[in-house]
This record gives sequence, C-alpha cells and structure tokens, in this order.
Amino acid sequence: MKFQMGEFSEQDYNYAKSLGISAEALNNQWQRFKNGFERILLNRAATIGDGIVQLSAEESKKYIQLFEQEKNNYSILKFVPSSGAASRMFLPFLDMIEHPTSDNSKRLIHFLSSFSFYADILEKAIEKGLDINELKEDPIALAHFILNKEGLDYDNYPKGLISFTRDKGKSKNAFELHLDEAKSISGGLIHFTVAEDYLDEIREKINDENASYSIQDSSTHFISVYRNKAIRDDSGQLLFRPSGHGALLKNLNELDADIVFIKNIDNIQQASKNKLSIEVKKMLGGYLMAIKNQIDTFLFQLEEDENCDTLEISAWIREHLDPRFAPAKKDELIAFLHRPLRVAGMVLNEGKAGGGPFWVKNKKGIQLQIVENAQIDKSDSEQLKILASSTHFNPVDIVCSLIDHRGEKFDLEDYVDKESGFLTKKVVNGVEAMTMERPGLWNASMANWLSIFIEIPLASFTPVKDVLDLLPAEKKQMIKS
Repeated sequence: MKFQMGEFSEQDYNYAKSLGISAEALNNQWQRFKNGFERILLNRAATIGDGIVQLSAEESKKYIQLFEQEKNNYSILKFVPSSGAASRMFLPFLDMIEHPTSDNSKRLIHFLSSFSFYADILEKAIEKGLDINELKEDPIALAHFILNKEGLDYDNYPKGLISFTRDKGKSKNAFELHLDEAKSISGGLIHFTVAEDYLDEIREKINDENASYSIQDSSTHFISVYRNKAIRDDSGQLLFRPSGHGALLKNLNELDADIVFIKNIDNIQQASKNKLSIEVKKMLGGYLMAIKNQIDTFLFQLEEDENCDTLEISAWIREHLDPRFAPAKKDELIAFLHRPLRVAGMVLNEGKAGGGPFWVKNKKGIQLQIVENAQIDKSDSEQLKILASSTHFNPVDIVCSLIDHRGEKFDLEDYVDKESGFLTKKVVNGVEAMTMERPGLWNASMANWLSIFIEIPLASFTPVKDVLDLLPAEKKQMIKS
C-alpha cells in the first residue's frame, strides 16, 4: 500500500480502512481540503415552462387516478432522512436561559401546555419528583429541564421522536406521522435513516413491521481540518464525522423498491391536516409512472427495432425533459434515457430556505438540477443575477424510479457529480474547523439523473424547523411579535 507522506501515518490508514475508507479515499479527502470544490455554474433559473411543469387541477386529478390504478403493480417505499437532533428546533428555550424575564420567555411558558410534548414534560417531571408549577416559575430551570440530559434531553434527542401532534388525547411523533402518511399513499412501507445511538429506542417506540431502518455508513464519513492539520481525538486518532445527507445515497442505493418517495422528517403533520400533502405525493407518483412507462417503451424500441423513429423520441425528450435537446442517434438516445428518474415538487419561493431549481452548465452540457446556495460563486455578479431570478425552491418532496426498463436496479453511485461538494466551517472537538460535506442527496448526488420539476402548492409544505411551528398560528405569532 502506498502511503501519503507527512499528513497520515500507517496507523491512520489502517483506522480509516476499519471504517470502510480506503487509503485512496482518505488521500482524496485531504486533497479536497487543499484544493476545494468547483463551483456550480448556473445557466439560468428553472421557471414555469422552462424546467418547471405547471399542471391544471384536471391534470393533477388525472395523475392521482393513474397512481391509484397502477400502484399495486410496483413496490413502493417512502424514504425519510431522520438522523438529525432537535437542538436547532429548541433554540427558543435556549434563548430563555439567556433572557429568562423577556416577554417571549413569559409567553412561551404561558403557552407551554399547548405544545403536544407537554404531556412528556409532565411525565418526566413526575418521574424526577419535580413540580411543574415550580419549574414554570423558574424559566432557567425549566429550560435546562427541557434541554439537558437530567430532564428530557431535547437538545440531543432525535427530532423524529419529539411529539409533533396531539389528537383526541393521543400524541404522535414525527416517525409515527410519516408512517401514517406512507400507509395513506400506498402499502405503508417506510425506511428511516437514524442516528445509531437511538436506533433501538426508535425501533421499540415505532414497533411497526412496515418500518425499516439504517444508519449512515461510516465509509461515507470525512475528516475535518484545523490550522492545516487533520483533527484528532485525545488519543491522537483521526476524528471522522458524518458528511451530510449526501452520504445517504448509499442507504438509498441499498433499498429494494421500484419507486421511492423522499421527504424530510420535519415536514409532516397529523392525518386530518395532511390530505393536501398526500394528494401531492400521489400526483407526483402518477406523473412519474406516466413518464417512466414512455421511457421504457422508447428504450425497448431503440434496442430492438432497427427502424424506430429517433426524431419522434428526440421531440418527446424536448417536450418533457430538455427543451434544447437536439435530434440524436440511437446510442445517444439510449445513453440519455437509460438513467434513474426523479420527479420533484417545487413551491413558490417566499423567502424559505432550500435548494433551488436551475439549469446548470457543466462538462455534460446543460442539465436541470437542484442547487444549494453554498454551491454558487457569490463573487460572480452574473451568477448572483441568475440566483435572484429564481422563482421556486425544493421542499424535498420527491419521487424516484430506481429500476430500468428491464427491471434491473441502477447503481446510483454512477450518477453522482463527484466534483461537487461543500467546504464549510463547523465546531468540531471544541474548535471552529473546516469540514466537508458530500454532494447533497437531492443536489449533486442526483445531478446526472433524469429530472422533472413540477409546481406544487406551498400549503403542502409544512416543516417544523422551530418548536414554535408546533403551536397554533395565532399563539406562534404572539410569541414572535
């Protein structure tokens, strides 16, 4: 084995190998820190009629009906990235420690019983022999009780285990709500990617045969760098950290399903308020089925019919996939169409954070992609102008086809833009270090997929980014006012 002199020792390479990281991969990580990543080059924003499909109510209904008619002919699964902790969600309680007598802190305590997790607070207080009324009179003690390990530990607890809703006296966490949605869409099969430390607790609490779980594979972890040195633990061993949700491509790649719906753990609500979201999923699924059926037909024709009409196929691609696609030969058409397919919902951009839909220029030409702000060169005025012209963003409401026309699974690793990624600053082992993240799961990890973006209602996107999002709108506004 050839070792890189200077930065890594033989012990380092052996430890990396134990995590599934080859010597070549470790060296490549180091080179990334030295050389960085190429910036995405935006060609233009995807807009209605140019990269984003806008369906009429009648068309949406047609695709929902198609999904209902055809869903039993496919194995369908929902994939939910859900390893994140609830720490950011509970920042208002962290602020309560700093400003215990503020009006916001007083209102937060006043409305405490309106939160669906209030029953969990009461239960834990009884278990600890504490009086809830006394806790409410001491904002700092209350906040510590909610956030720290001595109490509910919400600063570290998985977001998916936090009670999001309470209906008819029964509370449900985000895992349970996603399971309900999966059952409303199709057969209810669902896969969660979770933090390893909480895997057993999550499995025990969900306790449903339709649910399966995986953790982020250690072979996808990255080193971090501080003052041009790889960060190490107290024993001198390299310290590896998870490399962002793009690492979950490996988990997605190992799923056995024809069609996979992808949605974030925090974008969910109780069944009585979730009808629009379910309709959107079925519409996206039906649209994917229609496009997939046509692609499969074309691929069989291209492979088996010497006289198939390549001009017709090229024209269909221009209408449905790439408006600038030029007439092409058989082998070029096969190469273009024989790829994983995704249909992603896009909502109007009203100041929400999230990746945006753009036409991107790269070595393969001009492609439709979802792009994060961090991938864009902010020093380039033309790129900023294109960024500002964006009308929609991606709420992570995506349906994917992972098999080809012959029923064979695609190897999703073959369709990643490996030149894309992020270098960013984060606190690692007590210092502000330079860290690296893989191409995002729905960004560069799917860069070379066939992509279709469809406008969906903003009302179908109901994320819980802040604990206040769990309150009725009028109470939330009173705290934020």
